[in-house]
Amino acid sequence: MNRIRGRRARFVLGTVVLVAVAAACQPVAPPPPPPQPVGQACVGSTPVTPTDYQSAFDHLRFTYTEWASADGSIPVDLPDGRTVWLFSDTYVGKVDPGGAIDPSDRIVHSSFVVQNGPCFAPLMGGAPLARSELIPNPAANEWYWPASGVVDGSVLEVFMWHMQSTGSGSGVNFNAIDMRMATFSLPSLTLQSVTRLPFADPAHPYGATAMLGSGPGGTDVYLYGTNSRNDYVARAPLGQETNPSAWAFWSGTTWVSDPAAAAPMQWTGGPLPAGLFGSGQGPAAQPWVVPYGSEFLATSKPADAFSNDVSIYTAPTPAGPWTYTEQIANTSAADVQAYGAFLRAATSPSPIVVYSVNTTFDSSPPPASISNYGAKFVPPGATLPPAPP
Repeated sequence: MNRIRGRRARFVLGTVVLVAVAAACQPVAPPPPPPQPVGQACVGSTPVTPTDYQSAFDHLRFTYTEWASADGSIPVDLPDGRTVWLFSDTYVGKVDPGGAIDPSDRIVHSSFVVQNGPCFAPLMGGAPLARSELIPNPAANEWYWPASGVVDGSVLEVFMWHMQSTGSGSGVNFNAIDMRMATFSLPSLTLQSVTRLPFADPAHPYGATAMLGSGPGGTDVYLYGTNSRNDYVARAPLGQETNPSAWAFWSGTTWVSDPAAAAPMQWTGGPLPAGLFGSGQGPAAQPWVVPYGSEFLATSKPADAFSNDVSIYTAPTPAGPWTYTEQIANTSAADVQAYGAFLRAATSPSPIVVYSVNTTFDSSPPPASISNYGAKFVPPGATLPPAPP
C-alpha cells in the first residue's frame, strides 16, 4: 500500500511539474497598447457666450487628445473663419473624470488649439504619446511662451517671450531674455521661422500684447509691453517687423525712430496700486488693446496676479492717453493667481473676459486640476461704455 501511495504521489508531482514547464514555455502575451489619443473634441454648436466657451474647453480637457490644460488662451482669428488659441505652459496627458490633471503629465511650453466652429483640435510638437513644444526650445533651459499674434495675409505672426530658467528651485525661477516672432504658414499652421525682434530687450517687452490698427501707410502692428508699471508701445507696417528701420516708438508726445527715446504711455484714474510693482503710473499687467469704435479700449489687471479686478481704460489713440473707465470683471478671491485678463469680442452682443489661473507658484501648491490651472471665461460684470462712433 505504501508503494502505491508513493507512486501516486510521484505521478501527481510529475504531472504538476510537466504542467508548470508547459505553462512556462507558452509565449507571454504582450501588455495591451496604451490608449490612443484623438485629434479633436467637438461640442454641439459653435460657442458664443462665456459659458459656451468654458464648456467647450472643459470638454476638450476631458477628451483624451493629450492636451490636458494650459495657460495663455490668446485667440487670433484666421482668414478662413477658424480661430487659433495660443497657449504657453501646457500639461500633456490625461485629466481624470473629477478634473484632476494626472501627476505624471508633463509640461511643454507652447501649444495651439485650433477652433473650427464647434470643434477644437490641439497642435503640439512631437508625435502621439511623445509630445513636445509646438515651437521648439532654442537651447537647454530656454523656451518660448506665445504672447500675442496677428495675421499678415497667408502668415500667422506669433510674438513670444524668450525665457530661461534661473535654476533657483520652486516659485518664480525664470526670467525673460528677449522677445521673438515665430511665423506660421496658413492655412496649414506649419512653423516657418523664429526671429529675434530687432529691438527686443527685457526692459521693453514689445509683443507681450499686439493689435492691428491703421498707420501712416496702411495697416500697422502695434506691440505693447510693460515693465515696472511703465507701459510702452511701438509700431511698424504689417509684414515689416524684422526690419529695424520700419519701427517707430512712442516717446510720450510723438512717434520716433530711436528705441532709446521711448517713453511710457500716460494713465489717469482707476485703482492703480500705489508703490507696488514699480514707480510707473500704469497698471502692472500687460494692457490688451483693441479698436473700439473710433477710439481704443485697453483691458488690464492693476496689480496683475495680485489683484482680482479687471479694469478697462479708453483712449483716443493706440498710444493713449488712457483714462480709467470702470471695473469690468472680478476674477474672484479663490483665483489669487489669475492673470492675463482681456476682453474678447468687445463690440459683440456676447463680450467675454478671458484670463488664466495658476497655483503652481504657491509654496505648497495643491494638485493641479482644470479648476486651478488653465483658461477661465466669464461675462463682463458691468455694461461696457458705448463705443464712440
